[in-house]
Amino acid sequence: MDAVTAKPTLFEVSAVSTLSELVKPALRYALAWYGQQNASFPFALTVARLVATRFDAAFAALTLAVEAAHLLGSTGPYGSAAERFYGLKRISIEAATKSNSRSNSTSFPPSLRQRLCVLASLVLIPYMRDRLLDTVADIEARLSLSPQTYAETDTANADAASVSAARRAAYSRRRWFCLLFRSSYAAMLAAKLLVAVAFMLNAPFASSCNIVDIVCGLRVARMDHNDHSDIAKSMQMPWFSAVDSPSPLVNLLAIMSSVSRKSVAVATTYVVPASIFLFRFSEWWYAAEYHKLARAQEPIPPPPPSCQPHPDGVPFPADPSICPLCQSRIKNPAMLSSGFVFCYVCIYKYMEKYSECPISKIPYGGGSAAVRKLYEM
Repeated sequence: MDAVTAKPTLFEVSAVSTLSELVKPALRYALAWYGQQNASFPFALTVARLVATRFDAAFAALTLAVEAAHLLGSTGPYGSAAERFYGLKRISIEAATKSNSRSNSTSFPPSLRQRLCVLASLVLIPYMRDRLLDTVADIEARLSLSPQTYAETDTANADAASVSAARRAAYSRRRWFCLLFRSSYAAMLAAKLLVAVAFMLNAPFASSCNIVDIVCGLRVARMDHNDHSDIAKSMQMPWFSAVDSPSPLVNLLAIMSSVSRKSVAVATTYVVPASIFLFRFSEWWYAAEYHKLARAQEPIPPPPPSCQPHPDGVPFPADPSICPLCQSRIKNPAMLSSGFVFCYVCIYKYMEKYSECPISKIPYGGGSAAVRKLYEM
């Protein structure tokens, strides 16, 4: 297989990227479903708490173990788990350029430094990206308030009558941080799109759709017969392989090493592709079940009864477009689960202080977290 026929198409590389992005939400959904269906068991509760609090870190650790087994092994082919699933690998452009053999131009493994860079791009960069996106989304939710209201809610003991210059400066810094991050993220997505187009048009510099591969001097290629032979040989190694040594400790370490290498070979060849297939199958299965339920001709249950105003609550105005708290036309509408609509700033400040619906007096333990913004009225 020469360098021309070994180059994958844009659709193959895009399929690898799409598969990598679908594994995380599929695993999150499967664990959340298991925790909800078996809530009476302590282990299921632990799984549910993991999904709610530490899922990103746990998934990053799991991805690190899987990708390290694919990229840092003693034998090739070297590539991510998704690339192994689609029969792709990464090769070193520098090593291929130095060789004069055209027929073997796809058999040059990347160096350890290049593989570590790829590992960081597969695990560390996505983890930091997701954390930054969550942080920026949380900051933007608070920045939706006015500078004065933001400063009042920024500290629990802040004086509502005066807003310090330091808090206004913090509001401005965080606003510019969010703007800079969103602009940088959009520029990165635009760069990825341009690289993908260049890869499709066979541009000389676009050896891959991954910017990290281009910087590190790597190229994506299809696996050849030798790569599949190496995978088959790795599956033929024995589970327990001791050495001729009088020391029991040395024999034990040799057996543990052979078991670990055999486990990694089995996991990377069978377990990971089977897990990916099961995740995709479960996604299709539950989507089909959802459409079956949607098409079912069952009577729609009536809505629950509306909450009635409490005698000691704030009077509900006759005009629904008037905020019950400020008695003016509603601006930036928001509501509670009780069904009453207010100005976002008014109900946010009220919930921060009282943690209850001002009209129905229904308590809410989360305070301002119970406020839901409305984008259409």
